[in-house]
Amino acid sequence: MFTFRFYTPDDRPAWDECVLRSRNGVFLFLRAYLEYHADRFEDASVVIHAEGRPGRIVAVLPANRQRAPLQPAEHGHGTTANAHGDTFVTHGGLTFGGLVMDEKLGGTQVVTLLRELLPWLAANGFARLKYKPTPHLYHRLPSEEDLYALHQLGAQTTQVLLSSTLDLTRPCPTSSARKNALRIASRHNIQAGPCAWEDFWPLLTQTLQQRHGVNPVHSLEEIRLLASRFPDRLEVLGGWPSQDASQQLQAGAVLFHYDGVTHTQYLASSPAGRDSHAQHRVIDTAIESARARGQRWFSFGTSTTEGGHVLNDGLLHHKEIFGARGTILQTLELDLPGH
Repeated sequence: MFTFRFYTPDDRPAWDECVLRSRNGVFLFLRAYLEYHADRFEDASVVIHAEGRPGRIVAVLPANRQRAPLQPAEHGHGTTANAHGDTFVTHGGLTFGGLVMDEKLGGTQVVTLLRELLPWLAANGFARLKYKPTPHLYHRLPSEEDLYALHQLGAQTTQVLLSSTLDLTRPCPTSSARKNALRIASRHNIQAGPCAWEDFWPLLTQTLQQRHGVNPVHSLEEIRLLASRFPDRLEVLGGWPSQDASQQLQAGAVLFHYDGVTHTQYLASSPAGRDSHAQHRVIDTAIESARARGQRWFSFGTSTTEGGHVLNDGLLHHKEIFGARGTILQTLELDLPGH
């Protein structure tokens, strides 16, 4: 019932149009976002048509090919391709991905589509599917038929990450810890508002290096590029003492604004900011800004490491004092036919 082919640059207008009219597409799936790190991921995105209707794309699947490591050749001379084959990942450069569906695509069709997709992937050199579905919060219409289809096909959940999300349509639960933190921020005259990317990025890099030994996923050049491509979607807020003429940042947050969801992509705080609780002021401002935008959800992101096996209790509590509660991001995996 369906035909599949790999994405080519000529597909870009039709791909983007499909994402924009879909029931579960987000701006991360637009080619202008997907391709900012094209040098790091071998694109394997799939364009899907209903059989006999080549003119209309009914679904797209953002994905990359994860090459199997080469294995030593027999007798120790050089290397050869790994017989286990490559992995089809949806998508290695994104927090989540999954099938982007036309609103006219029904549940039975989605089950058929994925059943037909698997042997096609196997015929194109893939041995395993690694599927990272878009969480339901980001759906414009309910779109979890893919999860049911993959369950039917034998997929196993291999990773569950715990995220924290606040429902902006409900009053925030009263929290003495939150009130106390904001009182301390007020005592330090902390104010929050938009700031420059180049002012926040050194603070973010220093925070991640000191606390986790890692760098931001995006470089300053990359985040500025994305902000120029999606000026209504990316925002950076900072917090600083109002009496500081230099506006030296003590805390900040990078916000990604989806349709209905505002997500904290990055949070950072200096030692002085931890003393002044500047980050609490920044988050409180971000929540009210999201509510003013008419957003339904405010996402704080995950509090887990080691593939979801380790929960950072302190980080989770920090998010929960604002009234956020648990949602999950999951990964499903499945061996493809013949493997």
